[in-house]
Amino acid sequence: MCIRDRSSFDGFVVTTGTDTLEDVAFGLDLLLEHSTTVVVTGAMRPPYAPDFDGIGNIQDAARICLHHCRKKFGVDVVLGGQVIAAEFAHKESIFRLDGFVSTSQAHPARTVSEALAAAVASAPRSERPLIHRSTLKDLTLPVVSTSLSHTIDVSYLENADGLIVACPGAASLSHAYIRALQGLLGAGCQIALVSRCAQSTADVSAFYPGYFDELEDMG
Repeated sequence: MCIRDRSSFDGFVVTTGTDTLEDVAFGLDLLLEHSTTVVVTGAMRPPYAPDFDGIGNIQDAARICLHHCRKKFGVDVVLGGQVIAAEFAHKESIFRLDGFVSTSQAHPARTVSEALAAAVASAPRSERPLIHRSTLKDLTLPVVSTSLSHTIDVSYLENADGLIVACPGAASLSHAYIRALQGLLGAGCQIALVSRCAQSTADVSAFYPGYFDELEDMG
């Protein structure tokens, strides 16, 4: 990856799917430690949609990257006309073109124009626990938040009564991840998939035909 040899470049525009965009941006922010200007962007609509936003987002991302690269602003998310510091970017909606929001009131999203006119202040990184355990009555329910991992180590979940999987975007998981969950289902573990997007139908059938049929067949 060219970012490994980043000393030869002024900055980077990274495109990725919006289901994992916040994870990509947050990971780069941790790894690069504000030493390199990176702008992460994507599209909320497919290319065949009349309101496809991919080209406009790339243009905005390039403008922000060119503006920030001389001062090493770190990693930002640019999408839907907004600029959000990577550590606070979150996909709230799968419907809106500006579906990404900032989780920090102290560091809200800015419009592209505002970000071009003023420096984006840096902020301390937030801590995001990937796994925690919640107890409901006498049940132990691990809550697993998925990100870029293509699968999951289920060895430490064998004695769980159930499993809640906080999925990116509209409850989308890789096939390898689903196969790993099949073993838990076979052992009688109840599994619930939830979306991390507040505004989501948790239905990706339009994008991944047959996806939910496969999950329902699994139970």
